[in-house]
Amino acid sequence: MSIKEKIHQYLNLKGISPTKAEGMLNWGKGALTKSSSISTDKLEEFLLLFNDLSSEWLLRGNGEMLRSIITPSSIILDQPQPELNQDESEKDELIELLMRTVKTYQAREDELLLRVEQLKGEIDQLKTNYKTVG
Repeated sequence: MSIKEKIHQYLNLKGISPTKAEGMLNWGKGALTKSSSISTDKLEEFLLLFNDLSSEWLLRGNGEMLRSIITPSSIILDQPQPELNQDESEKDELIELLMRTVKTYQAREDELLLRVEQLKGEIDQLKTNYKTVG
């Protein structure tokens, strides 16, 4: 199955038409429906907007289509919750919880940025290999 076919499968699962997705991405009409391929830049934009789509599944066919995403609410709700009142120690505890949450997101962002760069390199390599074979 091609990457475009997988994108269409994902959009169908999400109940989003290709035309709607093109609009959400600020792409011209036909970018998903009429063109025969998708550029690496557009692929990156798509993965950044639809961040529950597994790039590993999309590019290599490995794993599940959807990946689980850590959300701020899931991080905060998994932590013991201090009572909100005027006690200074409890305010400090809440601040500490929020700081840990921010650090978690910063670390995840760094991981994702690194993965994007790795995927760009892999896509470039695939393009090079395709040109040599084709």
